[in-house]
Amino acid sequence: MIRLASAAFIVALGFVAAPVPAMAQDALGAASLKMYEGCRTGQNGSASECACVAGIFGGRLKEDEYKMLAAITRFIGPGGAIADMAGAQAEAEAERVRQNMTPQRFGEVMANFVELGEMGPYADRICMPLANK
Repeated sequence: MIRLASAAFIVALGFVAAPVPAMAQDALGAASLKMYEGCRTGQNGSASECACVAGIFGGRLKEDEYKMLAAITRFIGPGGAIADMAGAQAEAEAERVRQNMTPQRFGEVMANFVELGEMGPYADRICMPLANK
């Protein structure tokens, strides 16, 4: 009886945990893709490494912060330095407008990005081992 109940539970769980059909991509999903592609092209990261980076920052940043970082990711070169500061600033301003972000919130987001320097070594420890996987 216990085996049957366990099997029934597993079957029921399969229905509950069944994947939901793919939803249309929203702005956050588009930001994730933008961050991934920026990592691949601007920083020459591997597919698995860049997917990891997109996930790490997705889990650590607020939605508006994530979208802002995704907008400027393509301007970040290998080693984490901004390769084109003027381009990054222009894109950050364009993203601020797209999000209808107040100047005050924009300032807060930019101030929070100072902490990204501290997150970098943490993300490297997690994502770099995936570079060749």
